[in-house]
Amino acid sequence: PKNYAIAVNVTAGSITEKINLNLGVEPCYKSELSITPNAISMCPGKIATYNAVIANKGKYADIFDIISSNKMIANRVSLQPGENRTFPFTIEYSDAPGVYRIDVNATSANSKSSAQAGLVLKDLGACYGSTLTAAVTSKMILPSNSTLYEISVKNTGIETMTYSVNVSDPSWVRPGVNSLELKSNETAKLYLYVLPPAGTELKKYTSTVTITSAKGASSS
Repeated sequence: PKNYAIAVNVTAGSITEKINLNLGVEPCYKSELSITPNAISMCPGKIATYNAVIANKGKYADIFDIISSNKMIANRVSLQPGENRTFPFTIEYSDAPGVYRIDVNATSANSKSSAQAGLVLKDLGACYGSTLTAAVTSKMILPSNSTLYEISVKNTGIETMTYSVNVSDPSWVRPGVNSLELKSNETAKLYLYVLPPAGTELKKYTSTVTITSAKGASSS
C-alpha cells in the first residue's frame, strides 16, 4: 500500500482554509506463485515432476494463466480471494550435464507473479555407467593354443541396464557373449576367448573390450 498526501485549499474572498487529506492506495489484485520441490536431481532422458502452486492474494476474484518455458501448464484458472490451487507439470531434459533453472509465470489481466526451481542434470556415465576389471591383463600364448581372460563387469548406474560388448582386433579374440543385462550395482563375469591360428606372427597384440549401455554410456 502507498499513501498520498493531498492538500485542499478553499478560498472565499480573502479567507483561505487549507485541509490536508491522506489517501491510501493498495493493490486489489495480487497473486503468489511457488514451485515444489524447489530442486530436482535427475538423469538425462528421465522426467522431473514439479508442482506449481498459485494463490490469489487479492481482494477480488481473478483468472490466471500459468506458463513454464512457453509451455502452458494451466490456462484460465479462476480463483476466489484467498483460494489456491496446485498444478503438476513435467520437465524432460536430454541436454549436457549441469544446473538448469525452471521459470514459471502466472499472469492475469491485473497481476503477474513468478517462481523458479532448480534442475540438476547428472552425467550420463554416473547414471548408466559401468566398470570393467580384469584380474590378469597380459598373457603369453603360442599360435594354435587357447586361453581366456576373466573380466568383472559392474553396473554402476541407477537402474537395470543392457550392455553391448565389443572387442577390437585381432579377430581371434572373442567375447563369450555379445550383451549383458545387469541390475544396479550387480556384477557379472565376462570371458574373452583367445585362439590365435597357426601362422600368427609372434608379437605383442592389444585388444580393447568396450561395453556400452543402452543409454549410450560406455567404458573399456
